[in-house]
Amino acid sequence: MPKPPTPPEATENTQQGAVSAAVHFIELYRYAFITGDTTDLAAMSEDRCTFCASAINAMTDLHDKGGWSNPWKLELTEFQYISPGEGKEYCGVRATMKSTESTSIRKGETVVVEPAEEKTLFLALRYYNDAWHVGEVSTE
Repeated sequence: MPKPPTPPEATENTQQGAVSAAVHFIELYRYAFITGDTTDLAAMSEDRCTFCASAINAMTDLHDKGGWSNPWKLELTEFQYISPGEGKEYCGVRATMKSTESTSIRKGETVVVEPAEEKTLFLALRYYNDAWHVGEVSTE
């Protein structure tokens, strides 16, 4: 599976750049679960991001123990950019995420099935060192 390329807009310190970076982050999330390669996802994740750390730990654990995730589809729509408040560093990107059913195989264990779902994601991002970084991800 090829690594998702970074869209040029995702490196710009603009509203569109923040939205593009959020989409790229979610594409890297899917890629990392399927391949076990968390390098780029970790590079976009801030140390304070509990969602990021938890996801990366789960991905690493799954693959280190000989398991894998089968490819599934994710679609992001209905984007909303939220400007940082006065004196705040983070902007927000809210989007609707639709995903198909996914399966993970744990070596020596049973198949884990995650049902298809639709939910709202919220990503807190800030721009520094010429790139967007994710401070936290939540679902609504």
